Amino acid sequence: MEKVFATPMTGEGRARLAEAVNARARDITWFPFGRSILGTSLLCAKRGTGTPVLLFVGAHHGMEHITGNLLYAFLAERELPRGTYYVVPCLNPDGVELELTGALSPLLAERQLRMNGGSRDFSRWQANARGVDLNHNYPTGFDAYRSIERSFGITGGAPTRYSGEYPLSEPETQALMGLIEILNPDAVLTLHTQGREIFFGADPCRRAHACAQPPRRPPKAASRPCPRYAPAPPRRIPCRLAERGGGIRGADGYARGEGSARAYGRVRVRHESSAALSSALSLAGSLAAPPPCRRLP
Repeated sequence: MEKVFATPMTGEGRARLAEAVNARARDITWFPFGRSILGTSLLCAKRGTGTPVLLFVGAHHGMEHITGNLLYAFLAERELPRGTYYVVPCLNPDGVELELTGALSPLLAERQLRMNGGSRDFSRWQANARGVDLNHNYPTGFDAYRSIERSFGITGGAPTRYSGEYPLSEPETQALMGLIEILNPDAVLTLHTQGREIFFGADPCRRAHACAQPPRRPPKAASRPCPRYAPAPPRRIPCRLAERGGGIRGADGYARGEGSARAYGRVRVRHESSAALSSALSLAGSLAAPPPCRRLP
């Protein structure tokens, strides 16, 4: 991966990254599809034509901003396989900014400090600016996440795991669901990362595999799998649930019509290559024409 695509994902950094993409890919267009809780514009890039129609989403979590860097690098590749690609490099710009810079919002400074236990170290921040974990704010799995919150003693805004007052309470998740409804893509893949691995795809019917233990620091290296983040066996994801909000670990597993998404995986992050996005792209292609699945009640 070129050095420019390792630029930190602050507001200024995202502007530089978009310029780098535009300089390398002439067939790309950008458009806003909403605003964050602090009014930051949420941008989506479109590149390519034809089928399949695929949507990639990065940076649901503030501390996982490297997924956005990889998506910018993906957009800048000289050639992409046939299809239409919609890419949201950063769904949570406010959370990323807070995690990277520690700069408090003038409107929410007191609340943000309180949610962070009084500490000005926001290096472990995952939520949006007002302490809602966007990845837990979708309709699918919302009740299960509320149970997880109670088990951790979370009753309000927090650096991670707080699902919000109700599903789609946050403008960022509302905007993404609106975009999915408009684009009607064949598949949506959101990217997440722990340690030096990128996770893509998930099972929204899976309850609390990754959250059933008290929080602990992820591994510093990815030389061996971390049991807490070990992938579950592939399972069919009921489309009706996926269409209504994505589910566990974000909007992963959206599938159109009567199909299903059968995907979960992880790849090692290597700064000198785009192996992560190449693997995710191959996976997305397999979702374009999924087998039929049984709808759950």
